[in-house]
Amino acid sequence: MFINKQVKMKNYERKTILRNTIGNKLPKPLLMAPKKGFGPPLREWFKGNSFSEKLNSLETTPFLNNKVIREIIQMKKFGKNDYRNFILMLLILNKK
Repeated sequence: MFINKQVKMKNYERKTILRNTIGNKLPKPLLMAPKKGFGPPLREWFKGNSFSEKLNSLETTPFLNNKVIREIIQMKKFGKNDYRNFILMLLILNKK
């Protein structure tokens, strides 16, 4: 579906569609608040067991220092340091 840019951002005003659709049902401070980004809940994802196999697979990546990767994963597991963004980048690079 094609939406005209002028309709989407009338006079470069943000949240135009939101204001024109359900804006009258929302609190004014919410409509006037600046846009905010959000990130994936990596800390919670990496705590669980669902990523254990993928994290362990990073320890055998041929182009990385396996000892350092193993230490980073261990520090992350035991909450010593928070390397979640670095680990995510490694997972993306090592996508299998």
